[in-house]
Amino acid sequence: MLTALPLLSALVAPVAHAEDTVAIEALLQARPQDGGAVGTGGGVRVGLGSLFLAGEGHALGQGVWIGRGTVGLDLFGRSDKVDLTVGGFAGMTGGLVPDLGATPTYGVELGLGVNAGRFSARYRRAMGLTGAWTGALSEDELRAGWRFGEEERLFAFGQAVALRASDPAATDAVGLGAGLSLSF
Repeated sequence: MLTALPLLSALVAPVAHAEDTVAIEALLQARPQDGGAVGTGGGVRVGLGSLFLAGEGHALGQGVWIGRGTVGLDLFGRSDKVDLTVGGFAGMTGGLVPDLGATPTYGVELGLGVNAGRFSARYRRAMGLTGAWTGALSEDELRAGWRFGEEERLFAFGQAVALRASDPAATDAVGLGAGLSLSF
């Protein structure tokens, strides 16, 4: 009988190599529909060859939050110029007040990224459901950033996000963030 650990090892072993990465980021984002209220967000992404694992969370305003984990594949491998990603995600969305509770989210995401030296840009589209197959969820994210330092480990970025979710909130946001990327 296969268990999750040997199955994950079998999937990761062929794609792992010396340039695997971990990126950690934090951001502040303003939501125009909430009078410019500022929320926070953060994430971590682990790249193992062509495979990636990511986790992220964002405060959406009015006490509402969303968080998710994603497993995906970069279809162009470790291309220096273009990234094309596909993945599946699962997570939760909810509120900080008791009557909002928490609702599961799940779906797929597609991404396209371009790298030109220290500059990078990415578009990501997530599509899925919230709750028990009842509510639609879509998220469009456009991000552009710059890498700093001799080894280009530090990065800063700007992003715009449009999130549509029937439960509990829809929001648009623009933000600035920074992060650290390490290779192992």
